[in-house]
This record gives sequence, C-alpha cells and structure tokens, in this order.
Amino acid sequence: MVTVGYRTESIYRQYSIADSKLLEEATVELAALQSERDRRDRRVCGRVAERGIRPMHYEDAMKFLIEKLAGSPNIFADASRLPNFDVFIPSAITGFLREQSPRDGRLFSNPDSFRLPEFDDVWLAFYDAASELCRRGIFRLGEISAKAQGAPRYTIADGYSITATGREWLRHSTTRYVPTTPGRYLQCFENPGKVLGLGFLQRAGEAAGCHAYENHLACCAMCGAAAESALLAIANAKTDDPERVQREYNKRDGRRNVTNLIFGSSQTSTIRNQFESDTTTMSPRPRNCGRCQALA
Repeated sequence: MVTVGYRTESIYRQYSIADSKLLEEATVELAALQSERDRRDRRVCGRVAERGIRPMHYEDAMKFLIEKLAGSPNIFADASRLPNFDVFIPSAITGFLREQSPRDGRLFSNPDSFRLPEFDDVWLAFYDAASELCRRGIFRLGEISAKAQGAPRYTIADGYSITATGREWLRHSTTRYVPTTPGRYLQCFENPGKVLGLGFLQRAGEAAGCHAYENHLACCAMCGAAAESALLAIANAKTDDPERVQREYNKRDGRRNVTNLIFGSSQTSTIRNQFESDTTTMSPRPRNCGRCQALA
C-alpha cells in the first residue's frame, strides 16, 4: 500500500465481489479472452506429441531457454561455428528435443534429424520465444561482434546475442521459470482455483495480464486482490459461515480478524506464520517484492 499510495485496505475490498453470478460471468468472459490469445500464440505439433514430446507453446520454449541460460549463459553458444552467437537456436532445439525424447536414436546419431518436418512447430515456438526475449531486451538478433551486424552470413533469426541488460537479468534470474502468458498462468492455478474460488482466478489472471505488459504496480495491486480473495475463500471453507466472515472482514483490521477465524487466537502457530509469510503481497510493506522496494 505504501508503494502505490493507499492509506487503508479498502483498495482490496473494492474487489470483494459478493455476487457469485457476476463472478461466474466475468470468469467465462476472461476464459474466452485468454482462449483467443492462446489460439493466436499457441504452436501445437500433433506428430511431435504422438511421439511423446508435449505440444509446443512458445512459453515452453521460453522456459527451456531461460532455465538453461540462467544455469549456464554459454550453453547454446557454438564456438566452432562462424559467425559467433551467444544463443544459436538450432543448438537450443537440438538440446530440447534430446531432453524431451532421450530414446529417439535419430536425435543422437543423425545431426540433421532435428530439421525433419515433424519438428517444424518446435522451431516456430523457439523463434517466437526468441522474438519475445528480444522484445524484453534480453536477446538481440545478430552476432556477438560489434562490427558484423550487417553481414548476411547466417540464416535470419537463427543466431542471437545476449544484451548487457539480459546478462544482468539472467545473473539474478531464478532457474525455475514461471509462465507469464495469462492463459498459461491460469492453467497453473486450475486445481487450487477449485478451492480458492472464481474471484481468485479472475484476479490472478488480471495480475498476469498486467505483468505481461510490464505494468508492475497494477500487477502488485491485483496480486494483493487475488491473495485477499484466497484469504476469504479459505475462511469461508473453514467456518462454513460466509456472512460471519464478511462481517469480520468489514471491521477494523479485517484481514487479521479473518486470519483469526482460520487459525484461532494463537499468534505462534507454525502454520499461521507460514501462511502470513506466503501472503505478504497483502502486507502494507511487502518484504519479498524487490521491485516494489526499489520503487518505494
């Protein structure tokens, strides 16, 4: 709240929609929107899926690239090849296919097997991922050399350099990539969403959408709203008395009151401490959000 200038917790309460019909309608509309976005972005390879490699989406390729590069920034460089790139897409695709289908002897005995038509959609997914990383300023299309950017010595979109910003970002990046496309992000919450409710899913999707467009303050606000929805859903399930939960929530220190309904009056419960630590996005001073601390 300090970061965005809010003085009270009422900012979160305005998202506390009590009409379940409105939530259901909003969720259906949100799902339709995300489905349309996924149809526009998804790269599905049926023949690859039949052979045991999961259908491709460009975020599958991004996950592979980011996790591997965070662990070893030179893993996809090919020093034996001219021109020199930090990331040579054919090398990345070869590594991906071998990791996904280790029993396919062709991928190990025939160096050109990854160029078979059945892998075309895997290539497209990796090209889309590299393009997105360029948009974010992590990759730059072209050679490492500062004076060879115009030389037509390679296939366009096969070779990339990692920018100075990208190297710094990868140095601090986690080796566990979290999908950021709203539709894919909501898939991660499909099962917990059944417990935490439609309100949680809606706000989590809105947070992902804000993050995708780098609107980080709005993303933080919607993360808080999603966590608030989860808190109320858990209290409702615990007490089986939504009206009581709402009354306590509307009082002074409403969030603490609701937390007490869940855990009782004990302030030293290990589970309670973990719960409160995991919901610090609702705290007046979030401890785990480095971006917000930098902006505050």
